[in-house]
Amino acid sequence: MEKKILIYSDCHVFSGSENLIPFLLNNKFLKKKIQFFFLYKKNNNYEKILKKKIDIKKKNIWALTFRHEKFIFNNYFLNKFFYYFEFFFNILDGMLIYKEIKKLKPDQIFINNGGYPGARTCKSFALTSVIYNILNKKTKITMYVNNIARGYDSIKRIIDLPFDKVINLRINNFFVASNFTKKVLSERVSINKNKIKVFPNTFEIKKILKNKTKIKKSIKGLKNKNFVFGVVGELSKRKGIDVLFETIIKNREKYLKSKLFFLIIGEGNLKNFIIDKINKHKLYGLIKLLSYKKNIFDYYNMFDCLIHCSNQDDDFPFVIREAMSMKLPILASKFGGNPELVKNNFNGFLFKKNSISSLDFLINKIISNRKNIKKFSKNSFKIYNKKFNNKIITIKYYQYLS
Repeated sequence: MEKKILIYSDCHVFSGSENLIPFLLNNKFLKKKIQFFFLYKKNNNYEKILKKKIDIKKKNIWALTFRHEKFIFNNYFLNKFFYYFEFFFNILDGMLIYKEIKKLKPDQIFINNGGYPGARTCKSFALTSVIYNILNKKTKITMYVNNIARGYDSIKRIIDLPFDKVINLRINNFFVASNFTKKVLSERVSINKNKIKVFPNTFEIKKILKNKTKIKKSIKGLKNKNFVFGVVGELSKRKGIDVLFETIIKNREKYLKSKLFFLIIGEGNLKNFIIDKINKHKLYGLIKLLSYKKNIFDYYNMFDCLIHCSNQDDDFPFVIREAMSMKLPILASKFGGNPELVKNNFNGFLFKKNSISSLDFLINKIISNRKNIKKFSKNSFKIYNKKFNNKIITIKYYQYLS
């Protein structure tokens, strides 16, 4: 008999950690053995990308709207109260969540979370799942902690402590993508290390549909460039996009002379900041900003190197592993789980986070020795294929979920 697994996610945008959803729901091998159901918090920005990844009209996929949010958020005093005493918010969320769980009666509940505590409704889902589990004593509960956990360093987090203890005691396992996150989660939230499993999340590799020569011709400013650095992902401060721009601005003339080009692809709250910087400093010959692309692998295929400047929260970036699957050298900040993916002078270089001088030094280093590019490319794919390819990850998930 097929196991019923209910997946829940709450994310304001379709970020890297959400790639696990289409991987599981579209996986032909897993679908033969497991019946997946996907419930997510209704969000137009998230749904816009989600529907490009999976068919959201299927019966096993549906959205949940938390109507009480609007009333609370629109009232200043209620908003402040519920912010600090979030447990009351969890109760209101839980009343809706419990109905969905009870209706489906899943064998397992899989909560795809951001960091820890992460999104509020993910915590609500965890607490409600614990209550359902106590009453039914059947359902296995797993929470994926995709980013770096927060400790009890604020009044709000101290108030959260007793409810975190309930979650920590009753949830069967916590998944993390890196050993770094496992260490932080165990230390900051006091979770038993035996409950924390390093389980790399993954993604679907798409076939190359567009010839890279045609893509290069279609991008203004890219013609006659010697070297293309790709930057992919959320356009936010935690991804270090501001550090990258300050590096480019400071070294503008040098990079123009070297015929470098920085192609940035993504969406986020610093999009207008990027546009303003490009216009103010006249960076048209150095930088091009593109919105989200349905098949990002077409663009990885025409990059010479990937740059990833994360400096906060980001744990085990999908974008680095996607680039590695496309045999790209990597320049990444020495932060979070990045050193578990990038080995200095093997498949790329690690630079000091938030350091303009360190990033500039390694940009120059990687373009000055083209022999490194071939070596790094080969080694990037070697690491990906040995540890993160879809067959390996599929087997791991099957062994755990079935």
